Amino acid sequence: MEIQNNRLVSIDSSDIKDGVLYLPESVVILGDWVIKDEPGLVTVVAPGLTTIENENFLECKALTHFEAPMLKTIGGYNFRFCNGLTRFEAPVLTSIGDGNFYQCNALMHFEAPLLATIESYNFDHCNALTHFKAPALNVINYSNFQFCNALIDFVAPVLTLIGYSNFEECNALARFEAPVLTEIRELNFRTCKALTNFIVPMLTAIDDDNFYKCEALTDFEAPMLTSIGHDNFAFCITLQHFKTPMLTAIGRDNFFACALTHFEVPELTIMETGNFEECDALTNVRLGKYNYTVKSADRVLTIIEKTKKRNEIRIHTGFIFNSYNGGAPYLSETFLVEKDGFFAHGETVKKAMEDLQFKIAVEKIKKEPIYEDTLITETYYRTVTGACEQGIKNWREENNITVESLTAKELLPILEKTNAYGMEQFKALITFESI
Repeated sequence: MEIQNNRLVSIDSSDIKDGVLYLPESVVILGDWVIKDEPGLVTVVAPGLTTIENENFLECKALTHFEAPMLKTIGGYNFRFCNGLTRFEAPVLTSIGDGNFYQCNALMHFEAPLLATIESYNFDHCNALTHFKAPALNVINYSNFQFCNALIDFVAPVLTLIGYSNFEECNALARFEAPVLTEIRELNFRTCKALTNFIVPMLTAIDDDNFYKCEALTDFEAPMLTSIGHDNFAFCITLQHFKTPMLTAIGRDNFFACALTHFEVPELTIMETGNFEECDALTNVRLGKYNYTVKSADRVLTIIEKTKKRNEIRIHTGFIFNSYNGGAPYLSETFLVEKDGFFAHGETVKKAMEDLQFKIAVEKIKKEPIYEDTLITETYYRTVTGACEQGIKNWREENNITVESLTAKELLPILEKTNAYGMEQFKALITFESI
């Protein structure tokens, strides 16, 4: 091996004896690209090592034991594809750079009691890692712990910041403790399907696209939270309790398809559009000083003032909730009618009823069989396939089709020949064989 000024700059295969690489105590720094693709390397002992620079231990697939009691810093892209590494102990390690421990599929234990900072792209696809305890960890940057499918709990008592894209698809993560966490940035905790509750007493801000499809999450509690960005808590289908008494600002498109029955934010001053879509169980909201009885229907939050029943149809009088700004709601008058799970809004009861009947008729048409002599108009085809008007117009022009309607038997071979949009949906309804 070659050592320059306490820095290891190269090794050769003869330095590895019976699978063991021993670095003398004088080696304080491991330089860039020094140790890589060493199939016979099983154990590393480095009693004086304090720093690992970049891109070492790449694809050292037999490496199972690493001992460096004085290690303080790991640079970038080290220990990647070390599929035999099961345990990593670094008692004085304080920082980890980017891209380390990628696809260390056997890594089960990681102990670094003084670790304060994790940069980016670390521990991705570490499928055997079950527990991560970092008592001194203060900052996690971005794209760490992605697809760690065995990670059960994560405990970081002094963690204050989580960057973006961390903990994606950690499907076993059931326990997350970060009592002084203050900020969560974008795209964290996506599809963490075992996470049932999230309690963060010091959290003040959540950015965008967090907690997507956390399908077991029932309780969220953040008593100091003041702002939520956009597109958070989508498809949290069991989320029933959301406690954020200091929340003042909510962005757009949050809480899609959640199980919330009530929602209270007494300090709210601003809320953008598109929140609470498909929250079918939601009946009551308190926004600032306003208390409303509500219904989420047709992806619109509707304030219900009064309800009456006509035959089998419920007719609600109220307002569409558009947004909330400066402590005041922006509302539009509406009528909401419902029957058999179908809903329609309208500026008048008559318009709402007409739209409701149209929706019911469309749903019926979508399920009706198509016979050889069924006359297919443009409107009919759009109804059963979802094709858009512009798309059909272009298709007609490209194929020189000028007639207003065709029988299903005439239309089918043209659809097949041109591989038209909606063809498969159309074919699923026909009762005759295509030629």
